[in-house]
Amino acid sequence: MTCTTLYNNNCLPYPECQEYCQSATFTGSRPRQLEPGRVGTSAVGGEDSELNEFPHMVAIGFRNVGSGITSWNNCGGTLISHWYIMTAAHCTDSELGSPALVRLGALNVNRNLPGQEVEDIGVAQVIAHPEYQGTRGDLSIYHDVALLRLERRVEFREGVQPACLYDEQEVNEREVVATGWGNLGFADAPSDVLQKVQLDIIPGQQCKDLLGTDATIPRGIQSQGQVCAGVLEGGRDTCSGDSGGPLQVNNTRTFRPGYSCGMEIIGITSFGKFCAEKNSPGVYTRVANYIPWIESVVWQNGD
Repeated sequence: MTCTTLYNNNCLPYPECQEYCQSATFTGSRPRQLEPGRVGTSAVGGEDSELNEFPHMVAIGFRNVGSGITSWNNCGGTLISHWYIMTAAHCTDSELGSPALVRLGALNVNRNLPGQEVEDIGVAQVIAHPEYQGTRGDLSIYHDVALLRLERRVEFREGVQPACLYDEQEVNEREVVATGWGNLGFADAPSDVLQKVQLDIIPGQQCKDLLGTDATIPRGIQSQGQVCAGVLEGGRDTCSGDSGGPLQVNNTRTFRPGYSCGMEIIGITSFGKFCAEKNSPGVYTRVANYIPWIESVVWQNGD
């Protein structure tokens, strides 16, 4: 969650942000800091997360109209305020239909675990970025960001906490972490347990050269609104079903003395040509580029 303006660390002038910036807020424990090298070498090539390790992580549910069954392994998202989830726009515009629910507090997204306090909340409104052109157009990979307004307010607790938004256009961190319940390989089944995978940021020009231009990337990689991450030798990546989830780093900045918001979200899992193949990094929506729009939607009425 960001409650600070884009250009400085001033708290936004809304009631929710005043409370957030002036107090420790949460009654539960803070998210664990990721230790260097802690993330393994299933996303693809990662490992199981721990309970409450990523309390901002959200599973997005799509309801089958015929059966009434909700599926949870198609897209993820990030809790950024009491009322809003940030995700990929293509997760809101597909053959699955519109997101129906979000699931918070889950480690295993499909079954109960000891200590896991899962909460499902309906989606009241889907707001895609105004420049997003939809999955049926040839420019669907650009401006791939959307916000989901929830039917009721989320009360923060140990396993449910918002993340901050990384507001630097240039990513200074070399190693980042992606999370999701997606497929464990290109032709593999999705994971019930939230996966985490450590990736490298791939420089913009290098990513452009590697991915080039074709029917799926008609304008090539646009560095202003997209960032690439992966492992060039292959073996680690996000995959189908991880879309909309966060690409993140530990928050090392202090907005108030002694206060940390846990994680900062650099990117939103958007697309890739393959899963964990050599010289084929994943592409993520660059969050910093869209913060003015996000702020205008999420905090326009003090939400």
